[in-house]
Amino acid sequence: MNSTNPEANTGYGLAADTINIAGFMRTLWIGKWIIVAMIILGTLLGGYLAYYRATPKFTAETVVILETRQNQVVDLQSVAAGITGTGSDITSEVEVLRARTLLGKVVDRLGLITDPEFNQTLRETGLIARLRESMSFVPSTTLRDPKPVQIRDSVVASLLRAVSVHNLPQTHVFRISVETEDRQKSALIADTIAAIYISDQLDQKVRATEDATTWLSTRVSELQAALEEDEAEVRNFTRNTALVSFETLAALERRLKDQRDRLDVARLQLADTQSVLALLAGASDTAAKAAVLGDDGMQALAAQTDPDGLGAAAAGEFVAQQMRQLELGQTRAASQIVALESSIVENNAQITRQGDDLIALQQLTREADATRLLYEYFLSRFKETSAQEGIQQADSRVLSSAVAPNRPSAPNKRLALMLSGVLGGLFGVGFIAWREAHNDTFRDVGQIEALTGLPVLGMVPMIPIRRRTRLLHYLQSKPSSAAVDAIRNLRTSLLLPKFGPPPQVILSASSLPSEGKTTNSIALAQNLVGIGKTVLLMEGDIRRSAFSEYFDAKGRKGLVSATRSDVGLGEIVLKDASFGADILLGETADINAADFFSSAEFATFMDAVRTQYDYIIIDSPPVLLVPDARILARYADAVIFTVHWDKTSRQSVVEALRLLANVGQTVTGLVLSQINPRAAKAYGYDIYGYGRGNRYHNN
Repeated sequence: MNSTNPEANTGYGLAADTINIAGFMRTLWIGKWIIVAMIILGTLLGGYLAYYRATPKFTAETVVILETRQNQVVDLQSVAAGITGTGSDITSEVEVLRARTLLGKVVDRLGLITDPEFNQTLRETGLIARLRESMSFVPSTTLRDPKPVQIRDSVVASLLRAVSVHNLPQTHVFRISVETEDRQKSALIADTIAAIYISDQLDQKVRATEDATTWLSTRVSELQAALEEDEAEVRNFTRNTALVSFETLAALERRLKDQRDRLDVARLQLADTQSVLALLAGASDTAAKAAVLGDDGMQALAAQTDPDGLGAAAAGEFVAQQMRQLELGQTRAASQIVALESSIVENNAQITRQGDDLIALQQLTREADATRLLYEYFLSRFKETSAQEGIQQADSRVLSSAVAPNRPSAPNKRLALMLSGVLGGLFGVGFIAWREAHNDTFRDVGQIEALTGLPVLGMVPMIPIRRRTRLLHYLQSKPSSAAVDAIRNLRTSLLLPKFGPPPQVILSASSLPSEGKTTNSIALAQNLVGIGKTVLLMEGDIRRSAFSEYFDAKGRKGLVSATRSDVGLGEIVLKDASFGADILLGETADINAADFFSSAEFATFMDAVRTQYDYIIIDSPPVLLVPDARILARYADAVIFTVHWDKTSRQSVVEALRLLANVGQTVTGLVLSQINPRAAKAYGYDIYGYGRGNRYHNN
C-alpha cells in the first residue's frame, strides 16, 4: 500500500538556532525601507519635540577659586584653618556647593518658592500629571495640598537638578552652572550660589573665632581663680609651719648624726665603767682591787704589813675613792645615754615632720606653677584670638561672575535631530531583529530538511493569478513558466524514487489550510496527463469542497456517491477537456468522514480505481484539523507534504508530521510551496536565480 523509505526519520523536533552574521545583514538589507522609515519618523518626531515642544533652557556659569594661600594681616595662629587644596578637600567643596542646605538658602534669598519653574504646585496640572496622581498610592489630598516644608523641599530638589558643579582638573577652580528657562535667572542663581558659599565660609570662620574667644575668656577666668587659690594655699602653708628649707633639714640631720655618735661613746664608757666595777666587786682584798684599778703604788701599799697599818689604810681609802668615782661616772653616763636617746627620738620626729612639710610645700608650689603656665598660655591665646576678630578671610573668591547667555543651551536641535534619527534607525534594526528572531517559518530547503529529516521533492513558486479559477488557464498557457517547471521537478522526484517502484496513489497533505496543497495537486495531475497518463484527481475532503473554487462543479455528485451508487464512476467524475484528468469531487454529506474513509466500501473503491487509472492523486484535508489525512494515507503509495514558504510555522509542520508518524504513516517528501522569488533572493536564498532565470522561463 504505502511505499515508504525504511530509513526515513520519524523523530521530528525543533533545531537549535545559530547565529548567522551574513544572514542577519541580509535580513537588515531586506528591511532597509523599514529602517529608513523609522529614521525619518524618529527625525520628524525629534524635530517636532526640539523645535515646537521643548522649552528653551539657558545656562549661566560662575567661576570660583579656592584660596589655599591667604595674606596674613597678623602673624598669629588662626582658630579656623584654611583649605589645603588636597583632592579630598576639593571633592568635599564640590559637595558643599551642591548641598541642600546651601541651595535652601538660595531658594529663600531669591524667593524661588514663588517661581512656577521650580514650584510644581504653581503649574497647571497636565494630563500626564493627573494620570500619575491617579496611579499614585499617596492620598490625593497630600498631593494637592502639600505642606510648606514639602513645597520647599521639592523646590530645593528642582534647583538641585538645575545646578551642576565641576572642578577643572589639576586646578582649584570650580564652575557653577545653572540651567533655567530664563537667561537672567540662570545668571542670578549662579552668582547667588557663589556669594552664599563664600559668605558661609567667612561666617563659619567668624563664628569659630567668636566661639573660641568666648571659650578662652571663660577658661582664662577659671584659670586665674585657680591660680589665685593655689598661691593662697602656698602662702597659708608657709605661714602656719616652721621655716622649712633644705638647709634646715640638713642641719637637723647633721645634729642627729652627732647625737648618735655621742650616744655610742657614752654607751662604751658605761660599759667600761660597769666592767671595772664588776671586777672590783669580785676582788678579795685591797691589793687585788688596786691591781684592777691598775695602780701599782697602791697595790704595793696595800701589801705592806706595818704594825700601825697606815699603808693599807691609805690604799683602802684610794680604792674606795676610785670606786666612788667609777660609780659616779656610771650614773652620769647612764643619765647622758637617756638624755641622748630622748634627744635623738625628738630630732628624728622633727626631721620627719620637716620632710613632710617640705614635700607638701613642693607639691603646692608645683600645682601653682602648673596653673600659672596654663593661665599664661590661655591668656596669650585669648589675646591672639581677640586680635583676629574682624580680619577673617574666606577660603574662596569669585574669579568670574555669571553672564546672561544670548542663546539657549538646550535643546541642542541639531543633536536632537541626529540622535532621533539614530534612535529611529536603532529601533528599526531592533524591530527587524525581533521579527527575525521570532520568525518560525521556512525560507530555505536546508532549514526544513534539517528540522524534519525528510527530503524536499519540489519547490514551487507563487503562481501569479488573482482568482483560483484562472489556475488551469495559467498552467495551459504558460507551459514554460517557473511554476510549471517546478511541478515537473516534483513529478520527476515522485516517478524516479530512490527506493521501490513509482507510486500509483499519491496523497497530498498539509498541516493547515491555504498552504498551496490543492494547487499543487491540480498542477501535478495536469502534468501527469501531459505525459500521456490516465489520472484521477480525487478530493479527499467530504466536509467542505475546495475544488469548487477551481472547477465549475455545481450540482455534481462526488466521492460518497461513487462508493455507494450503482452508477459507474465514469458518469460521476468531472471531465474537463482543457484539463485532461478525471476529477472526483468530495461531495459533502451528513456522515462521519473518518468512519467513511475507514469503511470497507471505500477500501473496495480504492482497489477498483487502481485498476482504472495510472495515477490517483488524493487531495486530503489539513492534518492538524481533522484525522482524515492520516486515514487516507493508508491507501497511498506516497505522501507529499506541502509547506507554505515563509508562512507555515515550524511547530505546525513538526506536529503534523508527528501525528502521521504516530499512526505509522511516513511522509515521502516535502513540497516548499508559494515561494516568492524576489523575497527569497532578498533573504539570500536565490532559489530560482531571480533576474537570471527569465531567459529560461516565461512567467
